[in-house]
Amino acid sequence: MIEAPAVLSLFGNESVRATWEPLLTQFSGLIMTLDNADVEIDNLTPHLPDFRPQIAIISSDLYPVQGGNIIHRLRMRYPLMEIVVLAFKEANHIPLWALVNDNVHHLSVADPAKESGIIRALLQTLTANAPWELSSYLSPESDFCEFHLFDPGEKERIIHNIENLVSGSAADLEILRHKCALLADEMIENALESAPSGAISQQGIMVRAGFDGESLAIQVKDNWGTLTPEKALEHLARQQDGQTCVDQSRGRGLFILWQFFDHFHVNITSGKETTIGGQLRRKSNPVAGQLKGFDFFHNPLSRQLRSYCSKLRPQEDMLYAGSQS
Repeated sequence: MIEAPAVLSLFGNESVRATWEPLLTQFSGLIMTLDNADVEIDNLTPHLPDFRPQIAIISSDLYPVQGGNIIHRLRMRYPLMEIVVLAFKEANHIPLWALVNDNVHHLSVADPAKESGIIRALLQTLTANAPWELSSYLSPESDFCEFHLFDPGEKERIIHNIENLVSGSAADLEILRHKCALLADEMIENALESAPSGAISQQGIMVRAGFDGESLAIQVKDNWGTLTPEKALEHLARQQDGQTCVDQSRGRGLFILWQFFDHFHVNITSGKETTIGGQLRRKSNPVAGQLKGFDFFHNPLSRQLRSYCSKLRPQEDMLYAGSQS
């Protein structure tokens, strides 16, 4: 019997599975290579009645060809499950509209040999039902700075202070400072443009940054929470396909951040706050047209309601089992 596993990992190819398996076996759960996805997914519940994963990882060798059907079947059994599509950097293009239609908030693109830390941090964050922390990018010895902005005129001073975190005269550090200034400016402008009337002077926005010598991380948090994962992903999909119009500046901003950050994340608490952020690595060598990932962490429910929903799961399973008899 499997007790409360956290992660269900699904692959379509044994060699792809073997590459990711050393990382995934660090988490409680089940790793499967699917020969007949429909049959094997349908058989999970009857044969493993105590199997209630929090996360399903769908490898890009299954998605999007079979992914939508697999995700639909999994969500019928585990409605609170988070879905992660996992891909190598060299993987084929994944159309974002497929992710929009399947309501997938996590596309993880990484080199398993060099970047397993980001995947590990993602799974730990999801199993904890927590938002993404700035510290997840950085070593414990990092230098941090934090600012409250109540006046748009303070933006340049804040950006200058973030640049000063990156000390040194090496050419790659100069490039990193230039990138961080451009992206911090875009993030702050996004928050300013989405603010309700009077919200900036009354509530302000929070700007946080950290640098550990190799990675720079930035987050900008607003207190109006008008963005949703669905809206954010649709913005990226439209920009990717060129389906834009002149009044979609916020969508362009999100697309720029997604393309330039080495890892891009958004934390959303509906109607309360939105945090947009990412990581820039000093030694990053981005390739034009390379597949990029993102993570949208969404907290639409109160803790009390999440607890209530989790208590209903055994009853849901009984209802499902009864419908199959």
